[in-house]
Amino acid sequence: MLAGIDPPRAKARTQMCGYCGCQELAAIAELTAEHDAVVTLSGQVRRALATGDLHAAADGARSIGAVMTAHTAVEEGALFPAMEGEFGEHVQRLLGEHRVVEAVLTESVEGTPNRPHVAAADG
Repeated sequence: MLAGIDPPRAKARTQMCGYCGCQELAAIAELTAEHDAVVTLSGQVRRALATGDLHAAADGARSIGAVMTAHTAVEEGALFPAMEGEFGEHVQRLLGEHRVVEAVLTESVEGTPNRPHVAAADG
């Protein structure tokens, strides 16, 4: 798993939202599309790491970071506060996932991290 992102769970979340009709709301549809983009990019990063292409992996991580910047601001600034009262524990888990993603992506900002053992440990 890369940066706390689990593609099957993300896919299930998309299907659930499609089921409940919340995708009719533009903001929810956009957040879901961003989740889907991150899942796709994460797969690309995993494949790059599997082949030892650290430059492609770092490029992919930077692409994930570009999606996540605005996405995280919307979730943490509007969505999570609205959910906190009823789903506090879940919101705290999601905030923790955001911190994990940020920590991993921070390493790619300056270039290609020289830590191939991370890919092996993540596998």
